[in-house]
Amino acid sequence: MGTRYSIQKKVITFITVVMILTAVILGGVVYAVIGRAQAFEAELSIKGLAETEASQLNQRFLKVETSVNDVTALADNTIASTNDVKDTSLRKYLTRQIKDVFYAIMRKNKQVIANYMTYDPELIGKSDGFFYVRNEQGELKENELTDIKKYQPDDLEHIGWYTIPKRNGKPVWLEPYYNKNIHRWLISYVVPFYKGKTLVAVIGMDIDFKALVDEVEQYRFYKHGMAFLKNKTGSVHYHPSFFDGDQHGDERIVPLHLKESTEHLKFYVENGVWQVGYSQTLNNGMVLFLCDTYNELYFERHVVLLIVVLATFLAAVILSIIMVTYTGRLIRPIMNLTATVKEIEQRNYDVEVTEEGEGEIRELTRGVGVMAKALRRQHLLTESELAERNRQLEGAIKEANRANAAKSEFLSQMSHDIRTPMNAIIGMCVIARDHLENPIKVKNCLDNIYSSSNYMLSLINDILDMSQIESGKLTYTESEFNLVALVNKCLVVLSSQIKNYQHHVSVDCSGLLHETVIVDGLRLQQVLVNLLSNSVKYTEKGGNIGIRVEEEQLSDKLSHYTFTVMDNGIGMTEEFQMRIFHPFTREKDDHQTEVKGTGLGMAITKAIVDHMGGQIEINSKLGEGTKISVGLNLETVDVARIKELKEQAEPVERSSENEEDGKILEGVRLLVVDDMIINLEIAATLLEEMGAIVETADNGKDAVEKFNLKPVGWYDAILMDIRMPIMDGYQATRAIRDMDSEYAKWIPIIAVSANAFEEDIRQSKEAGMNDHITKPIDVTCLRNILEQYFTGRSHPNDH
Repeated sequence: MGTRYSIQKKVITFITVVMILTAVILGGVVYAVIGRAQAFEAELSIKGLAETEASQLNQRFLKVETSVNDVTALADNTIASTNDVKDTSLRKYLTRQIKDVFYAIMRKNKQVIANYMTYDPELIGKSDGFFYVRNEQGELKENELTDIKKYQPDDLEHIGWYTIPKRNGKPVWLEPYYNKNIHRWLISYVVPFYKGKTLVAVIGMDIDFKALVDEVEQYRFYKHGMAFLKNKTGSVHYHPSFFDGDQHGDERIVPLHLKESTEHLKFYVENGVWQVGYSQTLNNGMVLFLCDTYNELYFERHVVLLIVVLATFLAAVILSIIMVTYTGRLIRPIMNLTATVKEIEQRNYDVEVTEEGEGEIRELTRGVGVMAKALRRQHLLTESELAERNRQLEGAIKEANRANAAKSEFLSQMSHDIRTPMNAIIGMCVIARDHLENPIKVKNCLDNIYSSSNYMLSLINDILDMSQIESGKLTYTESEFNLVALVNKCLVVLSSQIKNYQHHVSVDCSGLLHETVIVDGLRLQQVLVNLLSNSVKYTEKGGNIGIRVEEEQLSDKLSHYTFTVMDNGIGMTEEFQMRIFHPFTREKDDHQTEVKGTGLGMAITKAIVDHMGGQIEINSKLGEGTKISVGLNLETVDVARIKELKEQAEPVERSSENEEDGKILEGVRLLVVDDMIINLEIAATLLEEMGAIVETADNGKDAVEKFNLKPVGWYDAILMDIRMPIMDGYQATRAIRDMDSEYAKWIPIIAVSANAFEEDIRQSKEAGMNDHITKPIDVTCLRNILEQYFTGRSHPNDH
C-alpha cells in the first residue's frame, strides 16, 4: 500500500514540477512575445489614428476634387466648342448654368471658401467668368473677378491659381498660400478646361487652410501628443503657431535628431524625452505628422502585459493540478476516437463509433460518427455519376451566368436607350421654350421630340412584345395584304435612318406571281422592319442594302414566299449566330462604342416567324456582310377576284363639306374622361380640330354624374380612361349601361387607355365599351375609329 501511494506521489510530483517549469519557461516566452505584440499594437494605434485622420482629410479633398471635376464635366457637356465661348450671349447663358451648380455645391459644403471659373482672356479677349466667396458671416457673395491681365504671370500671390494649372496643363492642388485678393490662407484645387488643345477656362475651388490646420492640431493620441501638416517637400510645417507668427512656419516643432525609424514610425529624443512620430502622405501631396511621448504610448501597456504574464503563470499552476486529476478521464475517449479515425483512414467506413466522454469530446465523437456515415453514402456514388453531375452543374452555371450577364447588360442598355430620347425630349423642350420667337427652330425641336418619342415607344413595344411572346399571348390577325406595298411601307418607316446613314437600298420584287396574299401584315411588317433595321445599324455609312421577295407556287392558292435581306455590313461571328435569337443578345465590333436597341428584335422576329409556320436562315461572315432569309407558305389571292370585289364595293359617302375639310365631327358633342389634365388637353385639342364640341370629366364618378344630369341625346359618345381615382373607367361604364335608359344602352363608349394588352381590350369590351384606343393617341387611329360612328350621319344625334 505504501509503495502504491509513494509511486502516485512521485508521479504527481513529477507532473507538477514539469508543469511549473513549463509554465515558467512559457511565461517568459509569452512575456517576450506578448510584449512585442503589445508594442506593435501601440505602434498600430498611432498609425491607425494617423491613417484615420488622413482618410478624413483625403475624403474632404476628394469631395472638393469631385465637385470641381463634376463642374468641369458639366462645362464640357454644355460648351460644344470654343465658338460657344466666343459668342457673348451664349457664353453668358452657359456661365449661368455652371455658376448655379457651383453655388449649390458651396451651400452644402461650408468648408469651401471660394469657387470660380475664369475664361482664358487670350481666347475671348477679356476677363470673364465668376468668383464666389464666403464671407466671415458664412454668406455667399459674388466678388469682382480678378483681371488676369493686370498681373505678371509669375505673380503667384495674386493669380497663381490661374497660371499654375495653365502651365501644368492638368488638374493640380496648389501649395497653401495667402491670397491677397480676399486676405485669407487657402489651399486650392484647380482644373484647366480644354476643348481640343485650346484652353477655355480655369475652374477651381478654395478651402480655408487655417481652419484645416486648427482642426488637425486637435488630433492627438494622449494629452502630450500633437499633430501638424507639412508641405510636399517637407521644408515648411503648418501648425497653429505658424499663423500667429510670420508666414514661414515654426521650425522648432520639427524633430531633427531621429534615433531610430521604421518605414513610417520615427523615434527621437526631444528635451530628454523619447518621442514617437508617424507621418502619412495625403492625396494632395501634403504630409500629416502625429507624435506623442514614448511613455504614454507604451508604459501602461507594459503594466497590462505584466499582469497578463502573472495571471498566465498562476493559471498554469492551477491547470497542472486539474490536469493531473482528470487526465485519465479525458484521454481515454480521445484514444478511442483516434483509433476510430485510423480505421476510417484505412477506408473502413463501416466502423461503429461509440459516443463517450463529456461536453465537446462527446460532440466530437458524434461528429466523427456522422462523418463516417456521410463518407459511406458518398462512397456509393460512382465516378461516372459524379462526373455527370459536375457536367450538368457546370452547364447550368454557365447558362445562368450568360442569362444574368445578358439581362444585366440589357438593363444597363435600357437605362441608356431610354435616357437618350428622354434627354432629347427634355433638351428640345428647353430649346423650344427659349426660342418661341423662332418658328423654324421650334418646329425643328417639335420634330425631334416627335422622333425621340416614337423611338422610345418602339423600345417599350419591343419589351411588351417579348413579354407577350413569353406568356403566349401575342395576337395574330390575318387579312389581304399587297406584299409590294408592304415592302415599300417598311422602307418608308426606316427612311430617316437610311438617309442618315446614306445607304444605297435596292428592292427586287420581280419574282412575284401573286402580290396579294392572306397574312398578318402588321406582324410580317414587324419582321421585315427588324431585319432591315439591323442592316441599317450594322452597315457602315454609304453601304449597300437589298431586299428581295421571291415566290414559288405550290398550288392554285398556296405559294412559298422567300423574303431575303442582305447587306455588306460588319457581319457576325459564327459564335454569335448560334445565340442571335436569344433574348437580350446583341453583337459589337471594333467600329462601335455602343449598340443600340433592346437585344430583343431577333428573338421577337424568330417567335413571329415560328408562329406563322415559317423558317429563318442566316448566312454571315465577319467583316463581309449578312444575308437573312425568311420563308413562309402563304395563301394567294386572285388578282381578277380583287378587281371584281373593288368594282362591287359601294363608295363611302361623305355627309357634308366639313368631312372633306377634315371636320368629320362637326356638331358632335363628346364627353372626354381622364384624371390627367394634360391628357384631357391633348384629347380635347385633337377632337376640336376635327370639329367636335368637347366636355371633360376628371374621374369616373364625375362622368356618370354629368351624363345623368344631361338630357337624352346630349352626348354623342364618351371617351373613357381606365385607371382613375374615385371610380375607374370600368366601373363608370357599367354604371352608365345600368341606367334605365335606352340612350345609356347604345351611346358609344370608347376606351382611351395606356393599357395595351389583349386582356385589357377584352376587359373593356366586357365592361360595356364599344372600342379601345391605346395611348399615346395615334391621330389616324382616332380618326378612323370615330369615322365608324359619325361619318355619313345627317345629324349628330341620328342613331
